[in-house]
Amino acid sequence: MRRYSAAEAITPAWEHAKAWLWRGTSKKVFLQLAAVAALAGTFSATAGFNSGNFRERVRGMNARQYAANPQFAHAPHLHGAALIPIFIVLAVIGAILFYLSVRFKFVLVNALATRRREIRLIWDLYADITWQWIALTLVLTLVAAALGFSAFFGMRHTTLGQAGNASMVVLGILGGIALAIAAWILRDFVLPVLALEGATIGFAWERAMSVLSAEPGEFALYFLLKIVFTFLLVICRAILFVIAAIVLVIPFVIVGILPLIFLRHAGMAGVALSGLIALILGLIYATVCILLLFSINGPITAFFTSWGLYFYGGRYPLLGEMLEPSIAVPTYTPPPSFPSRDEEEDDPGGGPSLPLNPQPVT
Repeated sequence: MRRYSAAEAITPAWEHAKAWLWRGTSKKVFLQLAAVAALAGTFSATAGFNSGNFRERVRGMNARQYAANPQFAHAPHLHGAALIPIFIVLAVIGAILFYLSVRFKFVLVNALATRRREIRLIWDLYADITWQWIALTLVLTLVAAALGFSAFFGMRHTTLGQAGNASMVVLGILGGIALAIAAWILRDFVLPVLALEGATIGFAWERAMSVLSAEPGEFALYFLLKIVFTFLLVICRAILFVIAAIVLVIPFVIVGILPLIFLRHAGMAGVALSGLIALILGLIYATVCILLLFSINGPITAFFTSWGLYFYGGRYPLLGEMLEPSIAVPTYTPPPSFPSRDEEEDDPGGGPSLPLNPQPVT
């Protein structure tokens, strides 16, 4: 396989991802593959969670509740206790999604490298390595949290002045960039070795570092282009999803209004039936939006993964041979064709001009 530059790998990567998702597949298979790719990219980008904003919303919600029900003002602990089951449910859902995201990362790399679509068979290969990768991710998350907490604590509880605070902000930004690059190295150049060879994380990291140190400029360009493409595609994805969701909600609203018109004089039974219809329509609309999200995020994640594979493939022989297999060159002389009947009649004593037992080419 030829060694693509960061920019040159974009076109074959997109064609490869497009062929894997669409070529020769039904709509059902496309949605399955897109869901796998979308779940694989669920925790790839930092979503950002503003805990301060969340606390402000909870405080405002509690203030409104206190105003409506003054008796709750004397028992604020009840609100925290009421939120515990919600937090537990959200934590369980988040843990399940996180596990699926990690395991599907390995599945997606294998599927794209080998052009396979048998997700179930590939899924069974990565039970053990998934937990190792989860442990590594948690360690990196703890390191990032420790750095962020130390920077926040230093700014809030020390008198550093404006210059000191600016320095802390700059260090925090540089640390975040370094951790993002480390995460990209792990995902784009370490994970493929684990997925295709079953090697250890240490061995895969050493291989990635040796390749990266040989071409630091090319890898720097790759990361820069990835930042730019990520920013642009996030904006395009959000705009496309919002527009599609607004267009899709129109028929659901129309269908949901009709029962209210015909059942407005039916009393409590009409209200209950209208509520049931609205609930069913809401569930259907939520399902459609999830499928829409898969259809948008899946191709984007498949493209980014394929881009990393094509960029790394020219520097990783095993992966390169999977993506672009070399053409075998024959090492023998092909046998000559036998004379036709007309040639034998014209030259009875003649024969083929080349030997019938070819010799290997030296």
